[in-house]
Amino acid sequence: MPACEPRAASSCVPGLFEPINLPKVFPDIAVRLVDGGVHDNQGIEALLNEGCSILLVSDGSGQMDAQNRPGKGLFSSLARSNSILQARIREAEYRDIAARRRSSLLRGLMFIHLKKGLDVMPVDWIGCEDPAEVSAERNPLTPYGIRKDVQEHISAIRTDLDSFHEVEAYALMTSGYRMAEYEFTRSVRGFPRTPAVSIDWPFLRVEPPMKRVAGIDHAYKDLVRLLKVSNCQAFKIWQLSPILRTLGWVLLVVAIAGLLLLAFRGPERQLITLRGLVTTGLVLAGGTIFGKSVMRVVRWRDTLKQIALGLVLCVAGCVAGGLHLLFFDGMYLRRGRLDALLQRMKAE
Repeated sequence: MPACEPRAASSCVPGLFEPINLPKVFPDIAVRLVDGGVHDNQGIEALLNEGCSILLVSDGSGQMDAQNRPGKGLFSSLARSNSILQARIREAEYRDIAARRRSSLLRGLMFIHLKKGLDVMPVDWIGCEDPAEVSAERNPLTPYGIRKDVQEHISAIRTDLDSFHEVEAYALMTSGYRMAEYEFTRSVRGFPRTPAVSIDWPFLRVEPPMKRVAGIDHAYKDLVRLLKVSNCQAFKIWQLSPILRTLGWVLLVVAIAGLLLLAFRGPERQLITLRGLVTTGLVLAGGTIFGKSVMRVVRWRDTLKQIALGLVLCVAGCVAGGLHLLFFDGMYLRRGRLDALLQRMKAE
């Protein structure tokens, strides 16, 4: 059998990318691969199969958040149901390895994620006769020394292929570094250790406002402002810049006014005609009756859909991506430079 060409399917998200096709692996069997997260998002099973007895697990996937008003549409409920399913799978995987640790099948287990150490606040229902008691003296810091409100924003940072400025990246690294430093000594015992070495990592320069050290309130507020928009899908710099935010509202008002003007003052156009309805009906009827037979031969419908979708994505993606990279991406990266945050710290 000819040698199989090695390929990677990591980040091949189902529904967004086509599966990686490996046609020459097995006889009469088509192998099509997607991202391994659909089977084992933590990569734990492969380590257990190899007999690893000490696991250091860093769960970088987005944790499901609480929603006070979840969407009621079909797509919203479907997306939320998928999030619940993934959360249950993650929980089941954790329970499995935690049970292995308790039964001494594992010598050590460190499991960290971005919501480690954050409070889960109880919510009482209307008319509750036994309301939960919430302590007024909550520690504002996580056990590993990061402010809980800052860590909340860090845990909400989007993990897709997006632009990351220095403050976002350094805040993530600092949080993970301190979390692992705190958890390792408590989770893994009997492991050979070397004397502690203090390293002045560059990313630790963002740590003071993450702890809100006294006297740097402005730097802390600016850090929170930068991290707060990190979970947005688009228009991040527009939310950080008052000028762009005002411009955005102006453009929206102008667009709405233009549509209203076109609708009531523009030339009248007949969008639906009898000929158009008949033609559309004949095409749909022909496709329903003869579509399967024709598709067995040339699959023209899928081909046309792929071509049309590809053209739309290419044109729209090129225009939007070009404008974003030309103007707004650079502005966003400059707004999140660490030097600007450090200057605020020095000025206070």
